[in-house]
Amino acid sequence: MADLIGGYGYAGRLGSRHRMIVKYGDRFAPLLWFSVGRDGSLYVGPYVPKPKEAKLGSFASDAAGTATVQYADGRNVDISLRPDATKLSIHSSGKMHALGEHAFRQSLRGITDQQELCSLLFQHIDSFPSLKAVDVRPKDAVTQFVVDPLRPLQCRVTVSPTSKLSVLEVGGARQQWRSIVNYKAIAGMGDLSFQFLLFDAGEAAWPPASYVITKATGGGWARSAPNNCSD
Repeated sequence: MADLIGGYGYAGRLGSRHRMIVKYGDRFAPLLWFSVGRDGSLYVGPYVPKPKEAKLGSFASDAAGTATVQYADGRNVDISLRPDATKLSIHSSGKMHALGEHAFRQSLRGITDQQELCSLLFQHIDSFPSLKAVDVRPKDAVTQFVVDPLRPLQCRVTVSPTSKLSVLEVGGARQQWRSIVNYKAIAGMGDLSFQFLLFDAGEAAWPPASYVITKATGGGWARSAPNNCSD
């Protein structure tokens, strides 16, 4: 059991863009952004307003379904003309887009159980923009997660029919926080719940970039967008 575990539930508005915010010292920091389309598609990425570079890579899982991703993996992608460089699109059809390329996963249409959509790993919290309380927007998902600068952060994202929602918990995590966002009457899909589980574990070095990892049919992407940005 985690030392601290909790969460909030939200009523989502289709098409609205939200930020997930954590507390760090005397400031707030937006870690990621997300939006759900009218057809149930998810758009998500690390909150990096002005990324300087990004990589896109693929890797194979073993017979047990696990895989190892090296931080140096992937190839550089020119993002000079990509204002959406941090965005991973997971469409309800099963088609996914990132950095101008596409892959496929199981369709979300007709979903009957809870499925993991992606995971995010974050660069050191100091790399993210700093917000004052007055800068927090009504649409933001403000967590009670208090960042430990010695413990890297991760986030797991799932989707399920609201009636099949299963609360996530990561074994061995010191602190974890769930933001569950419920969307009603999505065309052809009914009520869906998207769960964002933010957690930390042991003391370790933070990743050199922020990564979004998702499982695709026949492989996966490990995508990074270093947070050397300026506000």
